[in-house]
Order: sequence, then C-alpha cells, then structure tokens
Amino acid sequence: MFMLILLNITNITYPFSLLNFTENENILLSNEKKETYKIEFWTTPPDVGSITFNGVTYVNGQSGEYPVGSYSIRANVPQGYVFDHWGGSDGIRFADPNSPSTTAMVVGEEGGIIDICAFFRKSEELTAKIWVDRGCGSVYDIGDTIYVYFKVSNRAYVRIVDEFPDGSTKLLYSGWVDGGVTYYIKGVMGEPAGYRIFHIYAEDEYGNTAHDECYVSVGGKPDLVVGDVSWSPSEVIEGDVVEFRVEVRNVGNSDAGGFHAALKLGDNVVNRVWVDRLDSGESRIVYFEWKAEEAGEYTFKIIVDYDDDVEEQNERNNVKTITIEVGENNPPIAYIDSISPNPSAKGEPVTFMGHGADPDGDDIVAYEWKSSIDGFLSDEKIF
Repeated sequence: MFMLILLNITNITYPFSLLNFTENENILLSNEKKETYKIEFWTTPPDVGSITFNGVTYVNGQSGEYPVGSYSIRANVPQGYVFDHWGGSDGIRFADPNSPSTTAMVVGEEGGIIDICAFFRKSEELTAKIWVDRGCGSVYDIGDTIYVYFKVSNRAYVRIVDEFPDGSTKLLYSGWVDGGVTYYIKGVMGEPAGYRIFHIYAEDEYGNTAHDECYVSVGGKPDLVVGDVSWSPSEVIEGDVVEFRVEVRNVGNSDAGGFHAALKLGDNVVNRVWVDRLDSGESRIVYFEWKAEEAGEYTFKIIVDYDDDVEEQNERNNVKTITIEVGENNPPIAYIDSISPNPSAKGEPVTFMGHGADPDGDDIVAYEWKSSIDGFLSDEKIF
C-alpha cells in the first residue's frame, strides 16, 4: 500500500552566523603565495633553436619558475630547420601543439617539475637555378631576343637581377614562386656590349637561402649611319660640278668590314665609293661628284652599306635624304669701255678696251671681239 503525503513548505529558514575576519587575517589571505613550478625547456635535436616563454628566451636545458596560468610561447626556428610540434609533461597544455607560436597553460605537476620541448626537423634543402635559352656562356648581340629561365626546389621568394659590365644592376623580377616550376622572362638584349650576369636570389619561409648565376657575352653589332653632309658650291647653278662631302659613322658596338656608300638621284646611282673598314665609334669622310645640267630641284639619297655587306644592329638607319636647288645660269654681259682713237683715220691703229660681268657672280673666263664687217677680231680683253 502506498500513501501519498503532500508537504506544504511555505517558509524554511536556517539560522547562520557570519564569519568575520580580522583585518590582519584578510591581509594574510590576499597575500597567500601561489604554488610555482619549475619548467625545464628542451629542444630536439638538442642545442637547435630556442624557446621564448612569457617573453624570456631559453635554450636547451635551461629552466624557469612559473605559477599556474596561461603564457605565450614561441619556438625560434634555426636556419635549415622547420618547426614540427610541441611536447611536454602532464603539467603543460598547448592551445595549438602544431604552431610555433601559441599559448601554453601551466596546470601543475606532481613533483613540481614540468618539461616543455620544441621539436624541430631539418627542412628540405633550397636550391635555385637560372639559365638562358642559348645556354650560359653563350653570345648575344645587342637587339637579340633573350629568354631567362629560373626555378627553385621549394616555394620561395626570389629576386632576378641583371648585372652590367660597370657593376650596376637592374631588378627584373621579385616575388614568391612555387617549387619545381620553371619560370621565364622574355626580353631584348640592350646596350652596352660586354657581358651580362643574371642572378637568382631565393629565400624560403624558413630562412633558407640559395643563389645561382648565369654569365653571357654581349658582342654587339656595327651600326652604320650617314653623319654630316655638305656640298660645294653651296649655291648651285646650271653647269656646276657639285662635290658632296659626306661623313660616314659607325655608331655600333663592334667594327664593320668593308662596304659601299652610294649617292642616288631618283632610281639612278650617281656614284658610289668603297669604305674598306670602319671601327666602332669611328667616322670617315667620303666624296661624290655630280654635274648640274639643268635648273630645278633635285632630291638625293646618300646610302651607307648600299649592298648590305654588313650585318648591323639597325638596318633601317642607313639612308639620309638631301634636296638641292639648282638655279639658272644667266649669260654674262659684255661692256665696251673705250675705242681709241674714235673716230680714226684709215690705217691708223685703234685700241679696243672692254670688260664683262656675270649676273650669277661667276668669273669671266673668255672674251671675243667681233666686227660686223671683218668678223672675229680678238679673244683678248684689250687689243
């Protein structure tokens, strides 16, 4: 038989008394010393790297005393190694045992000694390689296309640097690249001639570094151009024989063998001359002649390396165009200065004096006296 008994509890009170601490007792309670633990710090392999705990750095075998609590901890990874994981005795807990920088909780340990160990392992060796499409040690001419290839064994930050003959450098590329992947930079070989050294500098996320270099020669090519051009006479008229004075220059980075320079009028070659050799930086004066038969405007082309005998750095700067205005050649004017005596008696000697003037400024080179009765009289200025 079961009986159901309902108890209606309306108010239950428990008598108690406050525990009143004296002032001194309160001070003793608040200053109660927390228990501390000796923490010994270890690295594996031994004597590799270090551990920074609560802002203090410890090497393998060193120790410090700490009470229960949370502390920052960081593994200082040496070059050539990577962090693997944290380990320790039962009195320590890690927020992330696989992170080199995390939080450690000291929870206590029987015996009062806690071990903390940072485990490192050797990183893979970082290697870097750089080369060019023709192979290191090859020769390029200025203006040639070049491909610079590079590769690293592991993901790394790389700098590709071009070194010039004077020791100056130019950064071609910088940034992170993946390991095992071949990258390339395409460019055109520029001045100066001499050499180039292409460098690769690589550093991975663990501080490992690598370097490689590739040396190439830059031979350069000659570059023939037409320099200053002048002609004489400077004011040309019909009948003049014009002499052209032409400067031929080699502005390239290597010497040029023999070549022709030519003077063309329209499609016709007026004249051409042979230049047996022109060294880099050298200039030479060559001459052409042309006779101005008629008045008018004439456009000439002066061409160096007319037959394309020389392989040049720039094949499109071999021509220079000039224009000459040829004026009309006006006839000279004859003047009779005197006839003495005038009038004269039959059989009496008579002296004729005269001169000529040319409106174009040309010299008077010949004279001719004629008579309507006797015809030719003399070819002298005075007779």
